[in-house]
Amino acid sequence: MEIKVLDPFKDSKPSWLGLEDPNKNMVRKVFQLITPDNVGSKHMMAGLTVFEPGEASSLHNHDNSEELNVVIKGSGEVVDDKGNKRSFKENDYMFIPEGEFHQHVNNGDEPLWLLWCYSLKASCLRTKPSFLKRVGKCMQPNLNKMLSTLGYDALNQIFDIQQENLSEFKKRKLVKLAIRQESEGQIKDRVLHILKTKEDEQEKVKLLLDLETDNNESS
Repeated sequence: MEIKVLDPFKDSKPSWLGLEDPNKNMVRKVFQLITPDNVGSKHMMAGLTVFEPGEASSLHNHDNSEELNVVIKGSGEVVDDKGNKRSFKENDYMFIPEGEFHQHVNNGDEPLWLLWCYSLKASCLRTKPSFLKRVGKCMQPNLNKMLSTLGYDALNQIFDIQQENLSEFKKRKLVKLAIRQESEGQIKDRVLHILKTKEDEQEKVKLLLDLETDNNESS
């Protein structure tokens, strides 16, 4: 049978966006599901993005494609490059014209699950950096919201460890380390060294936790 039924969390290729500068509140996890590599699609790609409360996408556009969004869970607002805002809620649909700059913001109190779909002709995202001056004021940094179950789920993928065996305190520290290593090259090099040279999971976790502790004390 050529028809595929897919689980967005089990059958996708997940990736993190925004980890290079978490203070900008643009950390989100993207699950690419309908892609040429994953299902052999020829004309479209689609997936799911999950935003924690207070998080947002960059202000970006797709030069050669319209975009469809469906709000699976949560609520928020969409912002254009003129600062216009429109609220959306669960089960709402959004149509974004070709080339229109847009930003999705989770200004609610629960995770936002946003389905997206656009043409394979869509070029790489183009982002307008100036939008931070306008919308950044309403997005206050809140690490507690970012370090949620969504973040913990990535620990196995990032560090090759079983996060179910860790205490809440240790998981929080490791997520902080995962975020910081994306923007601090020296930390990233030390993390890679630990992952390459240590196979025992307990020893690996201890060294990673020590690295996060040492980094905090020296900063």
